[in-house]
Amino acid sequence: VKINKMIDKALLNYGEVCIFMSSSIFDHENFAYDLGINEEEIYSLRVPNIFDLTNNPIKLFDEFDMSGDPIESGMAKKSLRTIKQILKEHANEKGVIHTTNHDTAKFIKDNIDNYRLITHTQYNREQILEDFKKNKNPLVLVSPSMNEGVDLPGDLCRFQIIFKLPYLPFEDPWINKRKKVYEDGKNWYRYKMITKLIQGYGR
Repeated sequence: VKINKMIDKALLNYGEVCIFMSSSIFDHENFAYDLGINEEEIYSLRVPNIFDLTNNPIKLFDEFDMSGDPIESGMAKKSLRTIKQILKEHANEKGVIHTTNHDTAKFIKDNIDNYRLITHTQYNREQILEDFKKNKNPLVLVSPSMNEGVDLPGDLCRFQIIFKLPYLPFEDPWINKRKKVYEDGKNWYRYKMITKLIQGYGR
């Protein structure tokens, strides 16, 4: 459930000082708790943001409450019109639509008749990603697994749609065990969502 039992042997014993660098460590106390590090042995250093945020505006569409409803009949279906409008506004640019799972990715692709939309399965992700990068057309990659570990600089990705807040699947037994480890499991659950959200935005 946690890695604190192995962190010394696997990492901390290799040096007198460890520096953890990331743009998604928002709460160093929780970070230390996760790793089993004494709070008195860790401190946080936050550096200024070097990016001009006016070049990367975020536009919110908060009229779509997607919690609970079946994707085929709920708010997700009503949001398709907004997605089409965004695609039209970025007609000549490549982009990414981040979804929370493969079913949602398939739903978007099947219900928006647009040649630009491409998606992948769990088996051909890397191949589709490479095809997306090399293709000169303004394709839009619809995917549940492009929110981290993927670099799409410049014209490879000029806009993104984050289709839904990326909460972890609440029915997952591992996630439920993790929530119970914390005094405030709901806070940890939100923290993980925010981390994933910012990682996706960073593409």
